Amino acid sequence: MKRPNGFFWSCLTGTVLLALGIIFLPRYFSRSLDMGSIGQVEVTGRDGFSFLEAGSGDIPGVARAFRYLEKSGENPLLISSIEEPSQINRELSEKVYYEAEIISELGMVPWLGIDQGYQDVYDWDFPLYIDWSEHAKFARHYNLTYESSENPNKKEMMNLWYLRFSDDENFDYYFVVNASTCQIYYAEIYNSFSENMIQSIDEEIYVSRETDYNDKAAAAGSRATELGYMFGDACMNYYDARGYEYVAGQRMLNEKLGIVILYFQGEEEQKTVRNVYMEVKTKEEPHLERYRGISIGFQELAGWVRSLQE
Repeated sequence: MKRPNGFFWSCLTGTVLLALGIIFLPRYFSRSLDMGSIGQVEVTGRDGFSFLEAGSGDIPGVARAFRYLEKSGENPLLISSIEEPSQINRELSEKVYYEAEIISELGMVPWLGIDQGYQDVYDWDFPLYIDWSEHAKFARHYNLTYESSENPNKKEMMNLWYLRFSDDENFDYYFVVNASTCQIYYAEIYNSFSENMIQSIDEEIYVSRETDYNDKAAAAGSRATELGYMFGDACMNYYDARGYEYVAGQRMLNEKLGIVILYFQGEEEQKTVRNVYMEVKTKEEPHLERYRGISIGFQELAGWVRSLQE
């Protein structure tokens, strides 16, 4: 029987050493680098990094985020789209329903009840509303990332839900809301009440034209102006503004009933008052082949929503 020769033992020893090196050498090298950097500080210039954080959430900050949409020409990023109604979170739809009922009661949007035709608006024994939150059509989640006005190395973000509720016959409602609080930033309402509102304005405009109605004092009491101030009061209360100015719109120009300028004071009284523009607009093309609608919302956001629907 032959003894193993020297070549065999050399190969075996080399193989063992190679295996040990593969296993332990990277750990030893990494540990030596870590030990060498302990107690040392490296400084990176401010221009060398950027960071992302949630937006402030205050209304002037929200308006600034929407202005970024127009300024940059960018659109919010679609994160998820739920097109199957049964999959839409019930808690989300109920929160939107609650917020929408608030702005309806304030007068920011037409009444969200459903006119059944045979019921009298003043007959409260037969309420003219249903739980339309059960009629969700879709829910789309968007993320808006925009530049900070305070720090060039910081970006802020805001998450939004865009939802539709409809029974495909009596009502059709669209909302853009804050994803966390469900505060409403845009609403588009089509029902018999929005149609009646537009109809009453049309009739008044027709009468005023036929009778050469130019008296400014009398015009101040017109239906459109009355609705405009109701809208302004509602916006001021809902968004907790310090005051507002209503700018009457020319209905023949872009179908806007008017614009409300909301005034917000800065954190310090010496700071300049920050303005937020809200618009109220008629939607002349009948929806569901029955009703015209009313849209309200942040002026810059409204353009983005309309582009989604084209």
